[in-house]
Amino acid sequence: MWTGNVPSLSFLKIWGCEAYVKRLISDKLAPKSDKCYFVGYPKETKAYYFYNRSENKVFVAKNCFFLEREFLSKKKSGSRLQLEEIRESQETAQPDEEEQQLDL
Repeated sequence: MWTGNVPSLSFLKIWGCEAYVKRLISDKLAPKSDKCYFVGYPKETKAYYFYNRSENKVFVAKNCFFLEREFLSKKKSGSRLQLEEIRESQETAQPDEEEQQLDL
């Protein structure tokens, strides 16, 4: 930005995207990577925060492969369901106009 060069956005990833993260220590017969979920960026380093569901841990890693295409091609998304739930709760929370008018 300051030098006239266009900044690279290749470091930005989709929050909640699945990724294969390389294990630091692996057995010969064990898988070389774990399937985790991207949850953010650490401030200290140029890496990523991942959540490992099987170990229930959040950790920092740089060696990973993101499954962004699979994430975007999923048909079912939670956002539509959440939107419908919000609409239903707003409809039930709003009282009728007759109830809002007070008799004085």
